[in-house]
Amino acid sequence: MKQKFAFFDFDDTLIHGDSGKALLWYYLKKHPLAVFRLLKVPVLYFLYLIGLVKFQIVKSSWLFPMDRLDDDELNDFYQVCLVPKYYPNVVAELKNKKQQGYLIFICSASIEGYLRFCELPVDGILGTKTEIKNGKYTSKMIGKNCKNEEKVLRLNN
Repeated sequence: MKQKFAFFDFDDTLIHGDSGKALLWYYLKKHPLAVFRLLKVPVLYFLYLIGLVKFQIVKSSWLFPMDRLDDDELNDFYQVCLVPKYYPNVVAELKNKKQQGYLIFICSASIEGYLRFCELPVDGILGTKTEIKNGKYTSKMIGKNCKNEEKVLRLNN
């Protein structure tokens, strides 16, 4: 018997909205003065558009809360901010596929550092990787954003 696989994206597929933006809002509600850290994002994005910096630099600057939140806070963010955004029909389909014997994977541009707190019945998570320092996830991307062609490359490896 052949093994069946099912792949689910996260943002705007399993949840309504963008989890990276949700992370940013979660952090800014607790630390409103951190909004000033966002001032460099449009500058870096412009530099990316004209080819002077890589996209990883731009995304890492947007994800600065990863540098400040510990595992308990990241888990709280996931449970409080992302779980309520689940699309019930997509979660039901994921669970249905699991009951049918599929191996289930989430493949997303979202950060593995918080996706790892997913309690859905999945067999693996392929997300954007960030550096881990002293056992803590950071905002510094490792490799490419897990989006578009990069998803296919990761799935084939």
